[in-house]
Amino acid sequence: MGERISNDPRIDPRIKALFAAPDLPPQGDVADRETYLAEVNSPEAVAREAMSTAFFDNFDNETVAPSAGLLTRTETFTSQPDGNTIKVQFIRPDTKDVVPCVVYFHGGGMQTMSAFNGMYRSWGRIIAAQTGAGFVRGVFESDPTSCGYTTVIGTEDYLVADLVV
Repeated sequence: MGERISNDPRIDPRIKALFAAPDLPPQGDVADRETYLAEVNSPEAVAREAMSTAFFDNFDNETVAPSAGLLTRTETFTSQPDGNTIKVQFIRPDTKDVVPCVVYFHGGGMQTMSAFNGMYRSWGRIIAAQTGAGFVRGVFESDPTSCGYTTVIGTEDYLVADLVV
């Protein structure tokens, strides 16, 4: 865990204990696209991602984040001109009132986790239920063999912002 987190008195000690594992080393650059694709699609990398997803999905339950009193809808859009899929989820209090909105832009660099992992699904419900605000998140789902994430992050951001406004 980073020194900033471990020394921050505002962070619950239980959270610090959960994330007490040593920091991962920086990823750095890759030799070329084919090398990167081979690394991220290796059986070991696929297994690590599945384990991470299963861990964070444990947080997505009605005890942690009840959905009572909330409306949730997920829509899928196709970006133009590249034709990639963008999935956007809206969570809001079950009311006709206009409410403020929190827009979450996942910072995974299109290579780590997803805004739709269980932890983020719960987080959206918690924010909407406890604040009375809407919660919107989007995720760009490109072909995992395309490695196009470095050129399309703005596409997701602008689409989500346009839908909210």
